[in-house]
Amino acid sequence: MSEPRDVNVSIFGSRYTLRSDADPAFVAELAVEVDARMREAASAGAGSGAERLAVLAALNLADDLARERRARSEETAAIHARASRILAILNDEVGREGVEGV
Repeated sequence: MSEPRDVNVSIFGSRYTLRSDADPAFVAELAVEVDARMREAASAGAGSGAERLAVLAALNLADDLARERRARSEETAAIHARASRILAILNDEVGREGVEGV
């Protein structure tokens, strides 16, 4: 990891200086996403308080993350199931070849 450094970002009209060891461009991308989520909540009529909008944005981002994790977990389970079936087929084939070769 690199040394932490200050990254200046703007979220929902406020400037923040964040200290991070992540790539500054990545931190800026994250800030843009949070800003967009807060503006989306504001345009949906969720209220005008920045704190309330930040909480709604955080909940939306957490929901996205949970859905992605669930999808990845399901995909991983499906891959493991397919791999097990392939191994079973290979074991059957090797077993048959071993018997036929005797």
